[in-house]
Amino acid sequence: MNAIRTPILLPEEAPLVDAAAASPASLRVALLVAVLTLASVPAIVFRDVVPRAATLYGLASWPNPYFVPEHAALLYGATPLVVLSSCVLLLAPGLLLALAAGAGARVERWFLAALAISLVVVSAVTAITQALVGLRVQEGTFLALVAGCSVAAAGVLALVASRRTLPWPARRDFLALLPLALGPLAIFLALEPKFLWEAFNGDGAHALETARLLLRQSLPFWDRAASNLASFPGLTSMTFAYPASWFVRLFGQLEVAARLPFLLAIAAVWAGVIELARAGRDWKPDQATRWLVWAGLLPFVLAVAYAATYSPYSADIAMPAAQDALLIAMFLAGAAALVEGRMGWFAAFAALTLLSLPNGLMLLALFLPATAVFLRPRNGRRVLLAAGMVAAMVLALALVPRLLGLLGLPQPGREYAGLSLLRYFAYLQWADWHRVAWIAVGCGIVPFLALFAWKLQDGVARALTATIAAYFLFFYFQGLTVVHHFSPAMVLPLVVCWRVAATLPALKRRRLMAGAAFAAVAATALAWPSDVRPYTAARDVGATIVDRVGGYQRGDPLAFQRGLLLRNVFPPDWDARMPGTTYGGPSVVFTYYAAHAEPGSTANYLIEPDTALPPLGWRRIASADGAALEVRSDAVMAAQLALRPAVDRGSPLFTLPRGMIFSSFPLPGGRIASTIDVLGRLGIDVRPLAKRLARPAAR
Repeated sequence: MNAIRTPILLPEEAPLVDAAAASPASLRVALLVAVLTLASVPAIVFRDVVPRAATLYGLASWPNPYFVPEHAALLYGATPLVVLSSCVLLLAPGLLLALAAGAGARVERWFLAALAISLVVVSAVTAITQALVGLRVQEGTFLALVAGCSVAAAGVLALVASRRTLPWPARRDFLALLPLALGPLAIFLALEPKFLWEAFNGDGAHALETARLLLRQSLPFWDRAASNLASFPGLTSMTFAYPASWFVRLFGQLEVAARLPFLLAIAAVWAGVIELARAGRDWKPDQATRWLVWAGLLPFVLAVAYAATYSPYSADIAMPAAQDALLIAMFLAGAAALVEGRMGWFAAFAALTLLSLPNGLMLLALFLPATAVFLRPRNGRRVLLAAGMVAAMVLALALVPRLLGLLGLPQPGREYAGLSLLRYFAYLQWADWHRVAWIAVGCGIVPFLALFAWKLQDGVARALTATIAAYFLFFYFQGLTVVHHFSPAMVLPLVVCWRVAATLPALKRRRLMAGAAFAAVAATALAWPSDVRPYTAARDVGATIVDRVGGYQRGDPLAFQRGLLLRNVFPPDWDARMPGTTYGGPSVVFTYYAAHAEPGSTANYLIEPDTALPPLGWRRIASADGAALEVRSDAVMAAQLALRPAVDRGSPLFTLPRGMIFSSFPLPGGRIASTIDVLGRLGIDVRPLAKRLARPAAR
């Protein structure tokens, strides 16, 4: 097999030294600290700007909520500035420690290492401080803690820099900071009403409530008393909760706080694409290429922000968009480290990949043997070492639940555990061409075509192409699915494309770049949502619910258990009546909005102890587990059940029939076969196992 040889750089290869790099180390450190401090000031001084903007959610119902000139200074000036500043503030400890660890050879590598380090350091220091003081670390206390981490990190960097020469981005490489910062900022500005004002769907509310767990405990695992919420997250899906908790601590328990981690994650995806595209080779992307990577990511952003959902009414940026983007970024960073032989960094990024989502293990398990086959020169020892690291991590993760049990701590959710993954194959299909189109459009079309340019691919590109093909086929044949299952396959082709582009002569490379630009515009048009208006109905309905038992604010898991009473009025997403014959939604959403209703809201539903008599004019409609649900006006209830918010707001290309998302809906005729029925006709009865593993849908 004639794979193209891929040169491997030394792990600590330093960039060319320029005037800035020749300056004294202490001066460079002091300058960096000054820049980070100045950039963090808006988040510290004007922290209330984001909550103020979030309280304007009434603007979501305006004819054009994406442009509100009456609040232009707040919405398009102060709020984006504070959001960008908060990202710098939270990454500052990681940015400083990443340089001290020798990860500053180029901006993209530096950013990826900084995010990984901040994920560990900021989260760990916060958890330890919270445990020691016994109080929630939030707002000013959290700011002081992050600032303290940054001061300590600056001290470490100054000490290390005084003793040895550290890799430092060359002056021309700092130009990458412009697209790195402006790309996520542009996404926030373009989707600001969706970030700030859209009501939660079930995934978004679950993401916020999981982040809230970290305000009172160290791990984001639920007490089993929280009922269905306790199934997620597990050990292999927990990482997203930590950056979400940072923004909750900083800005409060707001929808936007759960969604802002997407900006950090998508910036890391951009950096990861470039880092892996240039890994192991002497190629320096210009500014045009960096912006074209953003252009290729736009269709993916639109798909996960508007179409990747289980809800008929909306997709939520908080989850799965932020979670998927973080997984992809960590995998890209780990793959780049593996190609370049930086095995310590590979171990760090592989661990975060495994903790982000279960398909992280699949990506690693596919990419490792592919590198062994296609990379030249062959380096079986490195691949074996990497495989051993991953195997050790998987074994350690298997032991953690037992350890937590011995310590009396909450257990990880079991949604992705063991045999439960077999439910993905309860239904199979083989003729849904839309899934191929998701990949082609999601990456901007030209990168998809690059997957077929096998002769132009080097070893890394071929390893990625093989990984993408195997990953896609694994999910392609599953009958029940959602768009976000394909997220990694929608991004990884960008790496293949730009590795191919780097090998082309200048004229052909310029033509490819022009074609990629036009194709990205076409893909963005194909991914454009059919309805960009924010979903708001859940907020209005939740404001009419009162829980007199209480406990939500202190995190009582029984508050969510009691919330299940609301299913007697509002069916969940997987109910076959949704959304055609009735309005509904997950109880966790209504529980959140009931707890955050403005004073003076008119109550129509009351949750109270079942020993209490209903108030005059109210009637009891359900009771369970010591609590009862009462309703005051049947007319109000009927009007709410008659609500018909817009459905399937994403692009028609990414829209699925409900029967492909939940087995409780009729299956699309002739397109999906039941594995259970097929095996039954063969005389194999798997119904007992299917009943045991049954779920309305898989995440």
